[in-house]
Amino acid sequence: MVIYAGYIIQECDKTKFALIYETYHLKMYQVALNILKNPSDAEDVCHNTFLAVSKRLDAIQVIESYKTSVYLVKSVKNHAINFIIKRNRTPVVSVCFDYFEIRDITEIEEDYIKSKEVETALTAILEMKDNYRDALTLRYVSDLSMKEISIAMEIPIGTVKSLISRGLKILHNELKGVSDVSQKI
Repeated sequence: MVIYAGYIIQECDKTKFALIYETYHLKMYQVALNILKNPSDAEDVCHNTFLAVSKRLDAIQVIESYKTSVYLVKSVKNHAINFIIKRNRTPVVSVCFDYFEIRDITEIEEDYIKSKEVETALTAILEMKDNYRDALTLRYVSDLSMKEISIAMEIPIGTVKSLISRGLKILHNELKGVSDVSQKI
């Protein structure tokens, strides 16, 4: 908490940030952990999100409100998704000098195509409207049931089903071009 205070100049903003942190840090950590499935990565994402929030305290009017909760949860979701995209772009190189696996060129091409498809899918999800992205993320990343999504988004179950169905169609149309390209290679 002391680390964040260094970024905040006014004393009233420090108090406001402390209340925000105490109220929402566990909820934000849970959201990040559900998406990333790694406690260390979830902590990093929460840290980065709180740093961003400390720079935009003026965007938060009432600390314990639905609007603030949604703002913080969406912020941590977006940071987590961006974290995944960055991690997938950065190749992890591990060298073992005792054993080198010789791979066929087609396997390398297939891995490359799969990584591009994953990157394109994540980019397409990020570019979707918030309601589609939220419904798909809650369903397929957080593994929530339709009823749980309905409660979390505060919308009827029928609307949740429609959002997921339409979101999948949008995603399918976005990815159709990628799979057509991969079949030509």
